[in-house]
Amino acid sequence: MTTINHQTVQQVAANDRDSLTYHPRPESVERRGPGVLHLGLGGFHRAHQAMVFDELIAAGDDRWGVCAIGMRSDKLTAQLQHQDLLYLVRIAGAKGTHWYAPSSIIKTLVAATERDAVVEQIAHPQTRWITLTVTEKAYGPELAQLIVDGLAIRHQKNQPGLTIVSCDNLPENGRVLQSLCLAQAEHDPRLGAWIQTQCRFPSSMVDRIVPAPSVQVSDAAQQDLGLNDATALGVEPFWEWVIEDTLVEPSDADALRTVGVVVTDSVKGFAQAKLWMLNGSHTVLASAGAVLGDRFIREVIARPALRRFIHGFMSHASGPLVGRPQWQDYRDALIERFSNPLLDHAALQILSDSSAKIPVRWVPVAKRLLKKVEADQDGASRVGLEHMAIAFALFVRSLHPVTEAGEAFVFNDPLAVELQALAKDQEANPAPVIWQLLNHSDPRLTLFGDAFKQNREFASSASHWLGGIHALGIEPALVLAEGKIAGMAAGTVAP
Repeated sequence: MTTINHQTVQQVAANDRDSLTYHPRPESVERRGPGVLHLGLGGFHRAHQAMVFDELIAAGDDRWGVCAIGMRSDKLTAQLQHQDLLYLVRIAGAKGTHWYAPSSIIKTLVAATERDAVVEQIAHPQTRWITLTVTEKAYGPELAQLIVDGLAIRHQKNQPGLTIVSCDNLPENGRVLQSLCLAQAEHDPRLGAWIQTQCRFPSSMVDRIVPAPSVQVSDAAQQDLGLNDATALGVEPFWEWVIEDTLVEPSDADALRTVGVVVTDSVKGFAQAKLWMLNGSHTVLASAGAVLGDRFIREVIARPALRRFIHGFMSHASGPLVGRPQWQDYRDALIERFSNPLLDHAALQILSDSSAKIPVRWVPVAKRLLKKVEADQDGASRVGLEHMAIAFALFVRSLHPVTEAGEAFVFNDPLAVELQALAKDQEANPAPVIWQLLNHSDPRLTLFGDAFKQNREFASSASHWLGGIHALGIEPALVLAEGKIAGMAAGTVAP
């Protein structure tokens, strides 16, 4: 097996440009050093922002080299260092397969063991941007303090402020991160004022389905290219990056637009669509997939009853509420993206940490649907709430970690023990379980917050469908639900 490095990749690319795209890294990038510090090195960054920066560098802009920071483990950084910080990305879709070898990462560090070096890199004169792909649960004082420590040195040395871009699923992520950083700088009012006036925290939305690295993709790299890369990624063709137009250097916006990034005054509608339609649907499909024993989302969406339900979920619950233009086209594209036969996106991976995901993926949708119903007895919103009740029932069923075939699976969540204890009697007593999960005194265990507290209509509907899922199985229950939903939409069946 041939180890991946600049020499071997360049040779393969020269011999077969139809199969592999590789932009040799200009010497000027090495001389200048990283212009971007990225926190949260993982598959998503490597298959998204790093590829955008690679295109910018290939176009002649040497300011976008990346210092990629692993937050806890040095496993990935060690693997990448062994192969000249190169890796392979297979983009596979209806039009075929193509490989890329991005070379924008020029340095790696690990925050857990090299914190001082990370702080120094933030403070380095050549650093212009910080980007982040950390999980929702990683946002907190520790992360903010790391950034603020580097910014404090920049402030002391009279260096320019930074553009700091959150690339995650938190609503208004730029505002959230800015507030966290300002809170950590409260002890130094001058530093806080400098961060507020000289740094920019644009909100952004990132979209690309990036499954975890797999043996299958690594084997494909060996077969297609003759290159050995255990870190290889397999992704879909679609990608999107929408950034709020508030950058320290305004000219960065024009540079980013040349490679396909959307820089706009309002990210909100795009972010809503990503969170409520894509991510919200993913949680539904992952819940069902875990119970059905399907490993990958493409297997779940291949079941006709699930495909129809997700189409209805986006059509009646989440889609009409987002501010994205032509959301129906986005919905239809999502169905096809979920169905990509070469995309091994694991259901259990998506289901993990759902207690942190549901509050941002489902709860805003639920609250808006309730307001519409309460304001004008809107029939369409009642149909949307019925979809939400079924989705919630599917999630609660996944808290009993045994498939319909009787095989155990792992529900990975910080609150797994508590949630599973509450849901243990769900088959015999679905109504009390649903009521507890909607009205628990511990706010961590009230998955919809205050949205459905004391809401007996929603609780009754969710209990009904949870009972049906246990009695009939997921697919027959969804087929039964279709009849009721059709009747509600037509006004012939009461909610």
